[in-house]
Amino acid sequence: MDYLLTPIGVFSLISYVIAEQGIDVILGLWKHMLMVVVVILIHGIVTLPMLLALLGHTNPYTYLSAIREAPIMAFSTASSAATLPVSMRIAEDEGGVDEKNAAFVLPLGATVSMDGTAAYLSVAVLYIAHLAGVQMGLGEQLLLGVTIVALSVGVAALPSASLVMMVVILHQVGLPVEYIALVVAVDRILDMCRTSLNVTSDLVVLKIVDQMVKRKEVINPMSADVKLS
Repeated sequence: MDYLLTPIGVFSLISYVIAEQGIDVILGLWKHMLMVVVVILIHGIVTLPMLLALLGHTNPYTYLSAIREAPIMAFSTASSAATLPVSMRIAEDEGGVDEKNAAFVLPLGATVSMDGTAAYLSVAVLYIAHLAGVQMGLGEQLLLGVTIVALSVGVAALPSASLVMMVVILHQVGLPVEYIALVVAVDRILDMCRTSLNVTSDLVVLKIVDQMVKRKEVINPMSADVKLS
């Protein structure tokens, strides 16, 4: 029955915030959404490909095109855990990754690698701080970033799980928790975007690890597994 009361609770929180700050906070949500999407796109099409090219010695855009089914699946389900079987299949069949490496990296990444979640939480907390009239200095922002990256490791690979972590972070930095109601209003579409980035990041890290392992085996064949017939 709790889920039936959720819309009423969210409406009450939003009503409180609008009564206190005015309707402009709702109209300003498009800026919040745009900023989150821009940060996610920059990380997904610039930072991750650069790391893949430098550390994995792989054409990043060819690889990302080959494994695109997994991020699309993540976007539709908003769950890294639900996308995991698809990610493993795509990484092996289309990405040319060894099964043993995929079996180790991807389940671990679905739990601890939360690039999109960390980016989203950072933007959301700074947005709430702006609405609440709280000015955060450079040192406070850096500390916030470190805190969010550390806490995002513990976020469950389920839809909207980061909202629970956001409550903890808002308490930690002394911001009003009731402002989270505004973020809830647009959380679903942003959750789909950040989950897609989480899965993409996992697959990029997997390719880098796979390439490193293969190069090590070429340099030192004696370290590779020997299969006896």
